[in-house]
Amino acid sequence: MKHQLTYKFFFTCALAATSLTMATAQNDSAIIKKDITIEKEYTPSIKDAGKINDLPSIKEPVLKPTEVKYSDYSVALDPEYKVRQLDAARLKIPENNQDKNGFLRLGFGNYIGTLGDLVLPIIQKPKYGLGLNVNHKGVFDGHDGNMHHKSDASVNFNRFFKEGKLFADAGYSYRGFNYYGENKLSKDSIYTTKNGQIKGKDFFDGNMGIHTWNVAVGYKSYPDNDLVNSLSASIAYDGFMPDEGLTQHRITTQALYKRSVNSDNWGVGFNMQNYVFGDNNLNKLYGKEDGFTYLNFNPYYQFMRERWDLKLGVNLNISTSGRAFAPTADVIGNLTIVKNTLFFYAGLQGDYNTNSMSDIVELCHYINLNEKVKNTWTPLDLKAGFKIKILYNLLTDLSVEYRMIKDQFFLVSDSASLPTGNFASNVFTPIYTDANVFTANFRTTYDYNNILNFLLSAKYHKWFADLEKDGMKAYNMPNFEFNFATMLKMGKHMAADLNLYIATGREALRVDGTTRKLSPIYDLNLGFYYNYNSKLGLFLKLNNILHRHYEQWYCYEVNGINGLIGLTYSF
Repeated sequence: MKHQLTYKFFFTCALAATSLTMATAQNDSAIIKKDITIEKEYTPSIKDAGKINDLPSIKEPVLKPTEVKYSDYSVALDPEYKVRQLDAARLKIPENNQDKNGFLRLGFGNYIGTLGDLVLPIIQKPKYGLGLNVNHKGVFDGHDGNMHHKSDASVNFNRFFKEGKLFADAGYSYRGFNYYGENKLSKDSIYTTKNGQIKGKDFFDGNMGIHTWNVAVGYKSYPDNDLVNSLSASIAYDGFMPDEGLTQHRITTQALYKRSVNSDNWGVGFNMQNYVFGDNNLNKLYGKEDGFTYLNFNPYYQFMRERWDLKLGVNLNISTSGRAFAPTADVIGNLTIVKNTLFFYAGLQGDYNTNSMSDIVELCHYINLNEKVKNTWTPLDLKAGFKIKILYNLLTDLSVEYRMIKDQFFLVSDSASLPTGNFASNVFTPIYTDANVFTANFRTTYDYNNILNFLLSAKYHKWFADLEKDGMKAYNMPNFEFNFATMLKMGKHMAADLNLYIATGREALRVDGTTRKLSPIYDLNLGFYYNYNSKLGLFLKLNNILHRHYEQWYCYEVNGINGLIGLTYSF
């Protein structure tokens, strides 16, 4: 089904609004976290090949420029993709790394692609600071009429004390898009249903807008002089309201206490989430859950030795929705086999995800917004791997992972049933099963004097067990992923980067119960950057250079080759 979108250009409104910058959803790691962009401004970095820091933490809001993202169609961004994002004002050129008070970035491209970023420190004092961060990205005239835009703004405050700091954040965000996916119904036809005759256009979802907002406040202490004690605490409220569908209100309370004893560490974390749901179209939620509470306790002890460390902990998950009691282990260790060269790590962990609606739309905003996705429990997450560092600036990571998942969800096309048959819909709905998945990972990074660096990664996923028993497949999940990213600096004023993403093996469930293989993703992107002086810079991004209209989701094809040109200004 194809629609015309009467979009709202929200950038002007966002300048006066406040918004919490979107956090990466803690989705199941084999689920591709769709950052819905084929353009990413990042560069690989070489990380220390030493011990893994897996301690819990509470992160306060941070005022910073966001990465350049303007095209809302594919590439998939792996949630474990560990790369460094260079400071936006540097435009990837280290010589232009001067301290700036403000930053502005503007861009425009084909398909009416738009980009805007503003970082404005309002108050900068030794003991406190206040800043504004505004972001906009959008495509308003894409392939098959696909249009999608998002604008947000946030106000961030920090108050520094001798023992710690108080932080606060408030914000608002708006996402607008249309359902342009193919629908087998006809807008112009009249269909006979049990409720009488209905025009085809009444079955079509058209435009959608999603509003989100957030306020948060917290405190984070500095370690004392003996690095013995550390305390963090925060409370946040976030809201989610689509034009049609369920509304969501969530209050998250977190606290973490850490203490060091003879170089070892112990601590306990607490996380409580209170959900309340409503409906824009109903006075009551007929047959639907109106809210629930989730609690997590995470006590742990970490042994720290010269050649090894071991964290022993447990996650006690309690919920009034889904699994009432869902404990998981929290054990991970590191061993130095050859100093500075070869390391082994292994872990036995787990996870409980409440699947917030605001997080789910980051995975797929075409999801049916009338139903909340069930909570997902991963009772077993077993991983092991080696880090190899033969050269100082060359790091390779090889690992395997096996997970058991309860209430794993896969997104499939919804359907409309009429006396004349079943018809595909352009919205997606979750189906659930218990599933196991095995993942093999390869990853290598290299850096040469910050002039040339690259990242090469590959993943293989194998889903099995209860999937086959339930007659299901891992719908929309790739079985193989490949990612290559590189950056080259050319003199003091120019730089370029390249990214190639490949994903194969995805299948979609059709309305008649059969499956169809989706075309492989081959997504190639280039970027060029030029610094005119210490304040002004130019950039050019070319995306989906291979001009492949692959389906990001079943019946949703992405834009072909597209580009964006723009400038940055530091002030």
